[in-house]
Amino acid sequence: MQEQYVSTSQLCERYGRPDFIPREVFRQWIGKSRMNKLIEVDGVTAAGYIYRWENKGKPIKSRQNLYRPIDIIARARAKNHIVRPPKVERVRNTLASLEARYAELEAATTNMPHQINMHQLSSSLTDRRLLTAKEIVKNSGKTPHLTGVYFLIKDENVVYVGQSVNIISRVAAHVKQKDFDRFAFVPCDAQDLDVLESLYIHFLQPELNGLLNGDNGHHAPLSLPALIGYKRKSA
Repeated sequence: MQEQYVSTSQLCERYGRPDFIPREVFRQWIGKSRMNKLIEVDGVTAAGYIYRWENKGKPIKSRQNLYRPIDIIARARAKNHIVRPPKVERVRNTLASLEARYAELEAATTNMPHQINMHQLSSSLTDRRLLTAKEIVKNSGKTPHLTGVYFLIKDENVVYVGQSVNIISRVAAHVKQKDFDRFAFVPCDAQDLDVLESLYIHFLQPELNGLLNGDNGHHAPLSLPALIGYKRKSA
């Protein structure tokens, strides 16, 4: 049975160009010596890989003894052979990474006196050095979903009463809408929110809850008559 190969265009569309191959060279016809500086396939040089397929009677596509990286990579991928930069290039990349890391360490060493001063200042304020980002994240907790009735306060006066199953989030949403400088809350079960909120609105009559039309009462889920004689349902 004749062996079938996936076309180079199909393989490149499927896998794309390797990052270490320059875009302008990927489809360019080049000689073996230059190809050796770009590609290593299955542990051998590009020229050795080309020679291997010539000996098998299945030469890689060429033009006047010139080859394209795209064709060599396509053949390698069809055979699940590993394509990577030559060993020399890998060593160069490793050296470049080490040099970059050295530069980072050198910069960190240069900034160390400033960091020491910052830790000293933090210690004078909180009796402990500055926490690292990892320490802060480790010690953090999710914002609790507090359920209850909350009170927005301005200049020692309760100006608004509301309810929420997530008080922290709800109060934060009021920041751009209402004028207040702090808040307080009374926790309660979700089933009792309407009743408790109504009690506080009628009792405190906060100005931002507004007046009902034609009535002296304030906006509340339940009216005063509805609250009279109210009995909590058992759970």
